[in-house]
Amino acid sequence: MVSWVLAGRRWADAAFTKLLAHKSTLTAKEMVTQLSPIPDWENSPVRAMDLHPRLPYIALARQDDAIEIRDLSGMEPGIVLRDRDQSLVTCLQWAPHANSLLAVGSKVGVLLWFVDPSQPACRFLTSWVRVETSPGHVPVATISWSPCANYLVSGSPADTNLVVWDVPMGVATRVCRTEGGGVNLVAMAPRGGRVLAGSVGGVLRVWETGNWTCEKWTNTSEARCQVACWSPDGDFLLFALHGDPALYYLCFRGNSTAGSVSAVKCADLSPCAYRDDSGHEPIVVGGAVQSMAWDSTGERLAIIFTEESPGHNLVAVLRTKISTVVEVLPGGYVRGEGGDIPQMVTFQRNCCHGALLATAWLSGRVSFTPLLFTHLPSSLLPSFPIPPSLHQSQLYSTYNEPEYY
Repeated sequence: MVSWVLAGRRWADAAFTKLLAHKSTLTAKEMVTQLSPIPDWENSPVRAMDLHPRLPYIALARQDDAIEIRDLSGMEPGIVLRDRDQSLVTCLQWAPHANSLLAVGSKVGVLLWFVDPSQPACRFLTSWVRVETSPGHVPVATISWSPCANYLVSGSPADTNLVVWDVPMGVATRVCRTEGGGVNLVAMAPRGGRVLAGSVGGVLRVWETGNWTCEKWTNTSEARCQVACWSPDGDFLLFALHGDPALYYLCFRGNSTAGSVSAVKCADLSPCAYRDDSGHEPIVVGGAVQSMAWDSTGERLAIIFTEESPGHNLVAVLRTKISTVVEVLPGGYVRGEGGDIPQMVTFQRNCCHGALLATAWLSGRVSFTPLLFTHLPSSLLPSFPIPPSLHQSQLYSTYNEPEYY
């Protein structure tokens, strides 16, 4: 279906003579290091991770460019995926509604791994990879699946175009544009229909995937969109700008595909001091956002701050409420062992009656923090431990210590 919709746009490729984002002497590794949402991408032992949407597995991209798939139930040993084209891995994502398909962004393009981790007896023999490439579209720094997993959208900081990969047909189609620089961020709405494309030049586009037209927003500072998350219903786009200690959102509620005329600021994340229940000295936390993740219920938001920000060794976990607006409310924080520094966060998709936060740390550890929603009836609460009470007067409170594997 996607091939038919996009076929009419392919003729436009020849009309654009500038396929690259800008004349740059930066190497692929330098581009990735500067634009990655990971604070210390070059030294981080884990460079990308994603929890399987339905099975108890996690995929981790290691510093040596190998992909490790671990069984979180402990029932089976993990497996390692390697390929000669799998270099400078930047991102990975499990396909929705497909147990065995994993997409990986790399220096050469997109790698599609077909591996069924639920079949331990034959998974080593049946794991295979398909490498997808598009001229000038390297390195691939960001990817996002459509909800039905029939196509994948990717972006490169060295290419002004999005590329839409028709996975069943093996066809790549460019979605062309002429301004804003290369693409550092793409994010598909959970229910489909819209996909965000953020450019290094500070232009933010939201494409309507029915006919591939877009709405465009720019900011006067030309700061790029550092990270963005869709609400579960796809009506709100929450995002942060590079170097700006604030959160903004665009609203797409209603039948119209057009969003808000301008972005709405919903949270000031400037550094502030607070005192927790431990009685220790006040802690200063806040600053510009490096990375963040929004859970699939739209009730918890996890934030990692930039290395220059106070409290960059903590993961801030805020509460969110969605109505006609997006409200960001006081929450808590997750602290690593021995002053460890968080590198990336993600939530388990489709987690019932709560949220499960996974955090990768600079030491190479990955922690799992269960978050309970106390407004649920006690009969629906999961069996993991309840965190300490949160105080409305505090911006952050301490959650239970995470468990490591």
